[in-house]
Amino acid sequence: GYRVEAFYASNDVALAQKLAKARGVRTGRFVPRSFIRQIHSGVSRVVREATAGEGLFDSFVLYDTNIKNNARLVAQLVQGKQLAIVQQDLWADFLAKEGL
Repeated sequence: GYRVEAFYASNDVALAQKLAKARGVRTGRFVPRSFIRQIHSGVSRVVREATAGEGLFDSFVLYDTNIKNNARLVAQLVQGKQLAIVQQDLWADFLAKEGL
């Protein structure tokens, strides 16, 4: 079969909206704020579900990118089975977005 390797980078919704607005000003293509919230919520839900129990991923890494040029490792699968939370506060922030 196939291997499923998941690499995620996440930031706070407010920062994502700020960056999207700046990109919109630059390019003329704007993303609705509600869509950004919806996507962040959906990604948090999918990651939670996909890493639960046996999980769906053969490998998984999540980075927090709230600090420019400083991606921080939040969580990863160890040996393709055990989810290791590296930074509990950032993991909690990531999962909290599911309720947006």
